Order: sequence, then structure tokens, then C-alpha cells
Amino acid sequence: MTDHAGFRLEERTRLTAIELWYHWGPRESAVNYNLYHDGRLIKRGRLMRADCDPYQEAWCAARDNVGVSLIPGQVEVQTEHGKLCQNDGSGGEGFIHAYGLAH
Repeated sequence: MTDHAGFRLEERTRLTAIELWYHWGPRESAVNYNLYHDGRLIKRGRLMRADCDPYQEAWCAARDNVGVSLIPGQVEVQTEHGKLCQNDGSGGEGFIHAYGLAH
């Protein structure tokens, strides 16, 4: 597991939401995060527990509506706890889905 995940933006984008695959504790429903663009902090927020794996109930999506406009560059999300999934499916990096609109 890891505490960060990231991706590269190739064009100007309105980032609307992020979703990470997170290993939740029994009573956890939210986790704090920081969002960085090219190493600069641009947002602090809380990821909320969402849909879970039906066979491994501790593994669930962690989601937040972001609502920031970004220029091309590297985007990184760091969670307060190192419980993000990292595996071959994520290339050994933290697993993240990013949603947005190019503009």
C-alpha cells in the first residue's frame, strides 16, 4: 500500500472528481488528502467512502468532488494514511481514477 497516486495532464482540464482504491478501517468513512500540481499544494479535502468490493469489504472507493482548473502538468494526491492500493494494474503506483473536462 502507499499514501500517494498521480497522473499527468496533457491539456488544460477542469478536474471534477477523483476516486482512489482505499483499504478502509472498520469505522472509517472519510480520509483527508492533499492535491498537488507540479509539486505545489492546490487543495486540501476529504475523500469519502464509496462503492466497495463485494468480496473484500475493506477495499472501497474513496471519492471527492474536486472542482479545480489545471494546466498541463503532474497531478498528485497524498492521503493522510498509506492505505491506497498499488499493484500491477496501477503500474506499481497508487490506483486512481480522475474525472474532468478538457477546456
